[in-house]
Amino acid sequence: MSAALAPAAAESGPISQDADMHKMDPEYMGGFVTSAGPECICSWALPVPVISKSILAEIARADRDIPLPVNDVCSRTAMGSADYGDVWTDVDLVVEFEQDRCALCQSCLVEGACPMGAVSREPGKAAARDEALCFHCGMCVSVCPSRAFSSRLGSIRMKGDSGVVKSIPVVLRQSDRLRAIRLAEDLKRRIIEGSFKISEPVERI
Repeated sequence: MSAALAPAAAESGPISQDADMHKMDPEYMGGFVTSAGPECICSWALPVPVISKSILAEIARADRDIPLPVNDVCSRTAMGSADYGDVWTDVDLVVEFEQDRCALCQSCLVEGACPMGAVSREPGKAAARDEALCFHCGMCVSVCPSRAFSSRLGSIRMKGDSGVVKSIPVVLRQSDRLRAIRLAEDLKRRIIEGSFKISEPVERI
């Protein structure tokens, strides 16, 4: 058994936003191939005004204090629960790629399995990775027989309905925390320098 991690919606429900696509950064957009078909990726940073102690308490919660429901990847039914500390503690956010370790397999398993289409290989040449497309999901780590890709993806400790705790290795992450941190830092920079200002909503839904 292995775990594939996907971003969870906020506890109060999903968040939606309208924006001009012409002004979006393509680095934070793309498509991710899943067993249920393609999913669009559009990452955005959300400024949260701290206007009460309850809001401060929520944003100060550690990963260990944020619950993570665990679902079966095929049926999407609940299997148990874990927390985000299991996912992001003592793991690598980057998947390292050593091109010289490519074994020139007749059929590149990583090229076929990469959900972002970031890995390609021409006949007789070593595999190549498009850094702009790579989501650091870790699928390549699991399928490459020559271990050209490496990363500590960690595991989750899932507690089922029976109370039994199982350790499940993570083989794919549908969340790119590296880009999330980069995006949050960019938003912080814009707020500090005054180029990003919080305004009234354009309209009410």
